Amino acid sequence: MLGVPSASRRPSAEVKGHPAFGPPKTAAAGRTVNLFRTLVEALAAHPATYPPGPEVWSLPPPKGAPSVSGSVRRRTWDPAVAASVGTPCRLQDLRRTHAALLIDQGEHPNVIQARLGHTSISTALDLCGRLFAALDPAAADGIGEELHKQVPGWAWS
Repeated sequence: MLGVPSASRRPSAEVKGHPAFGPPKTAAAGRTVNLFRTLVEALAAHPATYPPGPEVWSLPPPKGAPSVSGSVRRRTWDPAVAASVGTPCRLQDLRRTHAALLIDQGEHPNVIQARLGHTSISTALDLCGRLFAALDPAAADGIGEELHKQVPGWAWS
């Protein structure tokens, strides 16, 4: 595992085709996010593909300047999506997929909140709470198993 800072600045406006940067949208957005090993390895190889300039960008345009969101989508995102999962697939869909996978593996809502950069647990639950309903049958089975362990011979009569 490797913890990396998430974007500490974000493009807040575009001036003459170049991004103007402002602070993160919320305090929770300025955070460190742990990455899985294969992603860490891929990112370690990244500088060889995109030599660092005055600032390091994950998806730099050919001249190394910051990318504006529309150009990243057209130049990098759309071809990658077409070659893999197919359209439609938006950057926001990755966040939702991430949240769904975390819920499916039983992560605590506070972990999901922190990874997505939500200020409030309520926001995380409002956006993906319906996915937690799928965990209810397993929760019911778990309670039944625990009850049988704690009270030997217990059964509904």
